[in-house]
Amino acid sequence: MNQTQISEDIQLIRDMIEKTSGATTYAQNAIAHLTFACGIAFGLAGFVFPILKLYTYREIPVVISMIVGILLFVIGGIKESRADES
Repeated sequence: MNQTQISEDIQLIRDMIEKTSGATTYAQNAIAHLTFACGIAFGLAGFVFPILKLYTYREIPVVISMIVGILLFVIGGIKESRADES
């Protein structure tokens, strides 16, 4: 990779950041916060709680599936309510 290719790649990344730094809606904020919260729940359910012996390692897939189900159900509701507004 030469110097011009690197500088072109850096400029491309800067352009992408500028395009995505626009205004965000309430729905986008809600989805971002929900995803972050579920990410924390994934970490707790997959690593911390089994280490603390709250449940066995065999129950991790069940708990993770419940978290994913909640995440998808709520995101679906947010997206559907956004579609109704348009």
